[in-house]
Amino acid sequence: MATTINAATTGLVETSDGTAVLDLQTGGTTAIRVNATQAIGVGSTPSFGSAGQFLTSQGSAASPTWTSGGTGTVTSVGWTGGIVTVATATTTPAFTIAGTSGGIPYFDSATTWASSGVLTANRLVLGGGAGAAPTVVASLGTTTTVLHGNAAGAPTFGAVSLSADVTGNLPVTNLNSGTGATSSTFWRGDGTWAAAGGGSAASPSSLGTVYGYTASTANSSVGYQALNVVTASNNAAIGQQAGIGCSTGASNCYLGGSSGNYSNIHATGSGCTYVGAFASASSTSVSNELAIVSGAAATSTLGKGASTAFISGNGGSTYNGANTTTFATTSDRRLKKNIVDNNVGLDAIKSIQVRNFEYRLPEEVDQELKPSDAIVKSGIQLGVIAQELQAVLPDCVKQESTGVLSVDADNLTWYTVNAIKQLSAALDAANARIAALEAK
Repeated sequence: MATTINAATTGLVETSDGTAVLDLQTGGTTAIRVNATQAIGVGSTPSFGSAGQFLTSQGSAASPTWTSGGTGTVTSVGWTGGIVTVATATTTPAFTIAGTSGGIPYFDSATTWASSGVLTANRLVLGGGAGAAPTVVASLGTTTTVLHGNAAGAPTFGAVSLSADVTGNLPVTNLNSGTGATSSTFWRGDGTWAAAGGGSAASPSSLGTVYGYTASTANSSVGYQALNVVTASNNAAIGQQAGIGCSTGASNCYLGGSSGNYSNIHATGSGCTYVGAFASASSTSVSNELAIVSGAAATSTLGKGASTAFISGNGGSTYNGANTTTFATTSDRRLKKNIVDNNVGLDAIKSIQVRNFEYRLPEEVDQELKPSDAIVKSGIQLGVIAQELQAVLPDCVKQESTGVLSVDADNLTWYTVNAIKQLSAALDAANARIAALEAK
């Protein structure tokens, strides 16, 4: 028996088996029913739907209806600022992207999804770009390779190139490491390792500073093509192309650009030292030669032969010949002009006062000089006073950059020669007079 709360609107209806339902009515017609199992039905003949359905509004003029969930038709897909927007013809927002299990979804057009099955364990995946599927980097490389960028396509793995991949100063902690390096190689700075002191095949193709060292032969060099072909030991070179031709020569020292590399390219000689740009050998095979020069390349920058020492100051030069203790001065008549006699001699030499003296300590020098100008030498000395000599032979006294006067004894030697000649002439005249007297 049904019990009506309000027959015109709502009421409680009891079924014949004793259970109850709750009807919400409008104008005597059921709109919503809740039955004894708490299910909700809609409509004059209530429909309770089925599992998975939900009520969907059909607008203000129509009753809601039960709609199945989990499916729907996507009418548009939008992409704005990294957010995907999906619109459907129904209220169901769910959609399914068909594709490979574990694949990567991507847009293969403006509104269409696709799936790429490129996912692989421990691999790098690159975006394919507009309308293209992503791809996997073909190789993961090895422990000696790096990933290189490629403006025209996907990056690839490859070996490190010290000339192409490294810029700026490269700190080197172990010269015998890296591709191409062995215990007898060194880095030449052109992207390659050079063997046994260099080798022409490993020469750099451009200028620049190159540091080299070969452990097996104990040669060392600093400079483009320095010690480029050496195979002997204990050579050292600093400067562009210093010792460039030294091959079987040993224990040589080349200091200065193109030292050992002018006119005669020093190759097989040993025990030589060349200091200064273009300081070079008297022959390709000379040994035990020393040349210290300054100035442009010229024959005056060449050494004077085996067991000699040559010093040239941009034109002026002296050298010490074999087995001598003094330096010789170049004095060839063929190098001179405007030759006239010089008669300064005995009178000037007689005016020179030779003195004994001691050098002042640094704290004792005159105030116009610096303590560092002091000569650190103790004991009684023998010589002249520069100011006194300057009054007699000014050309034998020079002023140094510090203001200190120094004595240049070169001319004194020749004035002494003149004095001896004059004394000899006077002695000859006196002897002639004595002989004449004795004859009477």
